[in-house]
Amino acid sequence: MGVVLGMEIPVLYKFEAGYYWGIRYGEKLYEKHTGKRVEPLTMLYTYTGAFNDPARGKTATEAQLAQGACIVYNVAGATGLGIFEAVEEAAKKQG
Repeated sequence: MGVVLGMEIPVLYKFEAGYYWGIRYGEKLYEKHTGKRVEPLTMLYTYTGAFNDPARGKTATEAQLAQGACIVYNVAGATGLGIFEAVEEAAKKQG
């Protein structure tokens, strides 16, 4: 699981924490409803330092995908447009 964020500011720390704890909550719900043990997912996060730089968003996403992220969440405004480009290119490579 990945998240690409804009500048390091307090409100984005809350988004990061919310995403992390949302993942943990989802894991617990899955275990409760299926009875299957879940290996905790790793959360990757990158602060890009910008809200309007899609190239930084793409670079951050490519790095997260290379580390095994299967989902990347945008908390970076227009910088997140690079997420779509990186995911689209990765999907084409995988077929």
